[in-house]
Amino acid sequence: MSNEPNSLTPASSEAVSPSFETLREESLPDENLALGVIAGIAAMLVGTAIWVGVTVGTGYQIGYLAVGVGFLVGISMRLGRGYSPIFSVIGATLGLLGCALGNLFTGCVLVAGEVGGTFGTVVSGLDVEMVGQIMGAMFSPIDLLFYALAAMAGWKYAVVNNA
Repeated sequence: MSNEPNSLTPASSEAVSPSFETLREESLPDENLALGVIAGIAAMLVGTAIWVGVTVGTGYQIGYLAVGVGFLVGISMRLGRGYSPIFSVIGATLGLLGCALGNLFTGCVLVAGEVGGTFGTVVSGLDVEMVGQIMGAMFSPIDLLFYALAAMAGWKYAVVNNA
């Protein structure tokens, strides 16, 4: 018996079944990381503004807002049509950052009210020490849970589900 291909057998296994990577590249739409990041940042800023508005308006820090910020960031990042893990990493990071900014900016609004200044004046005068003081005053141990949930939502929803 000869090992040479004949007319009934393909010359290589490539001819029968293309590699998984080839199929994956052909079936997935092009990712656009820049668009995903821009959409994620915009959503983070909107989520942060909602966080501040609700917290200042009600006088209560509602932890579920953190999950909403992460979800909003993640869903918005899908505009980049991402399947790569980097989309999840950025989504989680922006979700977490949005929550931290929500706490910081809420504190800035409260400081502005106490000193009779404006939000813009307080924000423009922020330094590392003042950020630490505001974040320390705004922090509660339960925040860690909600920050983690926000990061998880950003992680999960930032990628397009290929199922």
